[in-house]
Amino acid sequence: MHPRRLLQIGTLGFVGTGLCCVTPVLVIALTALGLAGAVSYLDRVLWPLMAAFAGLMALALLRLWLLRRARIAPAQEANP
Repeated sequence: MHPRRLLQIGTLGFVGTGLCCVTPVLVIALTALGLAGAVSYLDRVLWPLMAAFAGLMALALLRLWLLRRARIAPAQEANP
C-alpha cells in the first residue's frame, strides 16, 4: 500500500478514536442503543487502537521519508 494512503488511514483513525476518547459521542451512542454496560470497556479498546493508528502514521511517515530519500540520492550522485 502506498505510504500516502497509509498516512490518510492512520490520521483518520487517530482523529476518530481521539474524538471517541475525548468527547462523549460514543458513550451517548452506546447508551441510546442500550449498551451502557459496554461503556466501562471503552478505554481498554480505544487507547490501544489510538496507539495503533499513531504507529501506522509513524510507519507511513518513515516510508515517505525513505522514498523521498531514495529519489533524491541518485540525482545527487549524478551531478557531482
